[in-house]
Parts: sequence; structure tokens; C-alpha cells
Amino acid sequence: MLFDATELSFTASGNWQDLFHAIKKFGLIYEVYKDNGLWVKIDGPGSLFKLTRRYGVGIAKLLPIIVANPEWTVRAKVLWRFTNEICDFKLENQKHSSLLKKQRLPTLTYDSYIEEDFASKFQALTTGWSLIREPEPVTAGKHVIIPDFSLEKAGIKIYLETVGFWTEDYLLRKIEKLKHVEVKMLLLVNDALACEKLSALEKRPQLNFIYYRDKISLAPILRYLETKFEDVKSKEIKLLEGLSIRFTEPVIAFREFAARIGVSAEAARAFLAVSPPSGYVALADILVSNEKLLQIGDKIRVAISQSGKLALKEAAKIIEEEGVDDSANVLTMLGYRIRWHGINSEQAEVSVDPKNYSE
Repeated sequence: MLFDATELSFTASGNWQDLFHAIKKFGLIYEVYKDNGLWVKIDGPGSLFKLTRRYGVGIAKLLPIIVANPEWTVRAKVLWRFTNEICDFKLENQKHSSLLKKQRLPTLTYDSYIEEDFASKFQALTTGWSLIREPEPVTAGKHVIIPDFSLEKAGIKIYLETVGFWTEDYLLRKIEKLKHVEVKMLLLVNDALACEKLSALEKRPQLNFIYYRDKISLAPILRYLETKFEDVKSKEIKLLEGLSIRFTEPVIAFREFAARIGVSAEAARAFLAVSPPSGYVALADILVSNEKLLQIGDKIRVAISQSGKLALKEAAKIIEEEGVDDSANVLTMLGYRIRWHGINSEQAEVSVDPKNYSE
């Protein structure tokens, strides 16, 4: 059927590197467009001046690579020779996956030790940024660039491409594609490849360059990411400042509030810690109402009066049962201190701090 296709379009959940490698290998003519995700449109054999079996075979060989993904959709316009009509043909994983034999997806490998070393070191840090290997392709005119990584946090997505030991011809073709990129992209460039044509791209606001020699340094990348995140965070705080915020719950987690409003947890924390609503106190990650604090304080006071002392673990249990998981800060706020007997928390006790609390 695909031998009579005038065009074929598909989208997939991954494996883009192999898909575009196959498209190039089979000599297929393609362009890309956005429609709730990235779609690739391939001219079918029926659209060419001279129908060739080889071209149709190329499309047929591409199909197993497409359907190897967990999610995919294939659409085709097929010339029905008996009536000379164009018919729409559609396959999608939800309905037809069981009918097609799947090949195993290849294991993602790094193109170089430099990429692998960078990924390993970055993922070992606690940055809040998700590092994704070979994300979805980035459109560059009618063609695509498949970045080495994407970095994502709080709705921000920055693509990252390493420019390593490429041939001059490959580098020039890459530069030509980069001229048409419209998304934020961070280029990590081996300074041995620095050239006039590459430097000319530095004028494009979407592209940011970091040069390296033997290994990629994380410090300038982290500074760049922090700057981008702070820009977004500042805008989110201004958004929060313009809202009329009222709570009825006794305990509100910053992260839950952030998800409710659609901002980052960091912006919610920064705003609520400085300007907590009336009747609430800001702790490390939550807001607690004054009423809830008084309830906790009463229960701890009763527990101490019954035995004359209270183990830290028992105090923490009382606080946690009230829906608060920040026992140390709550105890300090209520005027208590923790007395340690060695390093074993099981032996620690809670007592009244005479500096902060009086009967």
C-alpha cells in the first residue's frame, strides 16, 4: 500500500536519532512541522515524477523503526488505483500496536567520552534540573537538529549541543542549520573548533556559547542555568504579588501551592516566606496557621506535664500527627529546645527554652 502513497507523516515518542539516520540512509525526502508535537512529512513514491520501487522500499523499511517506539502515529495519503482517488490511511499505537511486529529499541550510547563525563557529573549534582539524553528534535527551517541533551526545570527547557571533533564539512552544515534554530540552545564548543563562521552565530539571541578544552566545566553551565531560572522566578514572584491569596487549610506545602498556581516551588517559597498570609507562619517548606501551632503547643505542654519530660521522638510524633513534618522548627517556634545526650536521637529530649518561652 505504501508504494502508492503520495505522502506519509509520522510522529513518535523517541528514537529520533535512528529515525533520521534511516531517512537519510534510504534517501527519503522530508520536512518537519509542529502539530501537538513534532511531525515528519515524507514525500511518498506516488508524489515523485518517476515512481521507484527502491524509494517505496525505503519507506517500508522506515515503518518498523517508527513503530518500535512506545507511542507513535502514522498517517498516509494513498492513491487508490481502481478509482484514482486519494484515501487517508492511519495507524496508531493505541489501536494497532498488537498487529505489528516490534523491533527492540537500541540502547542509547554517548557519542564521546566528553558527553558521558559531562552527563555523569551533572546528574550527580542536586540542581533541580532534569537532564534528558537525545530529546525530541529541534526544527531548523525544514530540517532538524537532534540535540545531545535537554535541561528542564519549572517549565523551562534549554537544549544542549556539544560541538566536538567534527569534520569541517560537517561543522559547516551544522552551522547552517543553527542559523534557523528558534529555541534556547546552549552550545558547548571545543575551543579547537573556534572559527569565524561559528563566532558569527554568537549574535543570535537563541544561542549561547560555552567553550571548553579537554573536559566540559560544569561551573559556567550552572551559572547560565541559574540566570535563566532566576529570570523566570522573578516573573513568577511578581505574578504572586498581584494575586489576592487566602488560605483555609491549617497546613500548606509550598510545593502544593506552587502546583496549584502554576509557578515553581522556589518562587512560592520566596514569596510566602517573606509575605506569609495573615494568621500563618512560614517554616522551611510549609505554611502553618497560628491556630495549628497553638494546638500543637497545647499537646506538647500536656505531654511534658504528665511525666516531667518528653522524648524528642514523642514530640515529633505529636507534631507529625497534626500534619506538620518540620518538628525541629516547630519546637523552636513554640519556645522549646532539644537537649541531646550523645548523638543518638532516641535519647534526645524536649525542654522549655527559658530564652524564648515563659509560662
